[in-house]
Amino acid sequence: MEEKNVATDLINTICSGNKDVEEYKDRHEEFLEQLDNVEKAIEKITVKSIEEYKEAIQLKSITNSMFCYAFNNKKDNDMQERIQKADHRLGKKILKFTKKYNKIKDKTLRSIAKYMVTCWKKYYPYEDKEKIVNHALENNILRKKTDDESDHMLFYVVGLHYKVGNNTFKMDINGNEYRTYMNEVTPQAFPVKHRFRKVLNKFKKEIPDLEDHYKVTYVAPDRQYHAKIYLSKDEKRIIKKNFTT
Repeated sequence: MEEKNVATDLINTICSGNKDVEEYKDRHEEFLEQLDNVEKAIEKITVKSIEEYKEAIQLKSITNSMFCYAFNNKKDNDMQERIQKADHRLGKKILKFTKKYNKIKDKTLRSIAKYMVTCWKKYYPYEDKEKIVNHALENNILRKKTDDESDHMLFYVVGLHYKVGNNTFKMDINGNEYRTYMNEVTPQAFPVKHRFRKVLNKFKKEIPDLEDHYKVTYVAPDRQYHAKIYLSKDEKRIIKKNFTT
């Protein structure tokens, strides 16, 4: 029993970060006392605007923290299950909104968006970068942000939503291991490939700043927390037909 308490105390110390451990525990005990109210709020909450999204995501950070605390401190299973179900219900409501938020519906524009951020290794060396950027700019899918470390201007595409790599793996029927992917509940902004930077800098005054509710999501074929984005054959044909010289 003593060893378990030592482990639990260590976990609480780590989870509390730079804050007082007893304060961390007291705050989370108060959260657990509000579980009935949290469940009722989640039943009533709607996520149909970015303002409602911001409120919902704050509540979700609390339900996440509540579950971690309840699990780490070995609260009864019924309480853990209730918190988990509440967190899952809230997550579904948020995800339903974020999947549709500023979603690119036009096939040509979606092809452009994916082409500018994709992990597809090949690209058309005779691509018309200025035409591609202009099309993206006219349809308001570009954002910019100054990098705090390098002071360089960084550019992003918004309007796409993808699952991101998990830290777990499964086996296929042939015994090959593959990474699993999980839903991302936040609106995503994907970095544009470096080869577009010169053209994007020409138009940077016309590109809006990246809003703080977006989460920068990197793209790679097989990496934790990264999205895996490839162009379909139809999308490649669209690029080749309309945006190459």
